Amino acid sequence: ITRQPAPSLIARHLAQVRIRLCAAPSYLARRGTPATPQDLAAHECLSYTYSAAGETLQLQGPQGEVSIALQPHLRANNGEVLREAAIAGMGIIAQPDFIIDQALADGRLVPVLPEWEVPAIGIYAVYASRSHLAPKVRSFIDYLVECLDEDATSSG
Repeated sequence: ITRQPAPSLIARHLAQVRIRLCAAPSYLARRGTPATPQDLAAHECLSYTYSAAGETLQLQGPQGEVSIALQPHLRANNGEVLREAAIAGMGIIAQPDFIIDQALADGRLVPVLPEWEVPAIGIYAVYASRSHLAPKVRSFIDYLVECLDEDATSSG
């Protein structure tokens, strides 16, 4: 899952993933709800360690593109850990839909700055060489492409 796979590898795009900002209602009740992207700099944000952007959050919205430098309250290399920390009221997260959808659906998390979007990232099947790709691996990648394409078609 990345915005740009390494150029030394073969990468087959499988799907796009939306990243959303959210927090627990308890956190927002205690600290207030950010009204602008710039407000995030004063909030307790929870950061994904392996983010290519580091501690800078890129957002696109009504006023164009902005970059916000964050001082994370917590860093973790696991999105599910960050989700649970956010649910516990520890701060604001920017995580992929597949990690936060259920918590948003049941109200444990709520959207923050919904009119602003974090640029989407791609899910890729990545391998070193086309010439040494086992047929069963090629078949599996084709299957993933087909399944993910059907998911996109049925949900849209």
